Amino acid sequence: MPLVKEKDLTFLEKTYIPQILSGLIVTFREMFRPKFTRQYPEEKWETPPAYRGRPVLVQESNGE
Repeated sequence: MPLVKEKDLTFLEKTYIPQILSGLIVTFREMFRPKFTRQYPEEKWETPPAYRGRPVLVQESNGE
């Protein structure tokens, strides 16, 4: 069985700096995105035409 040689990590990969920066980019992008809020009792959600209600378990008349 041949041995698989593992790739040596670079300095940046060892310190997780690229992963931290990508997480910060996502965070800052979401911070400055406009918020979408509804004032629930006054503004109700419009039901789409294809909405069929919540899923329920259909039972037969004898309870099975």
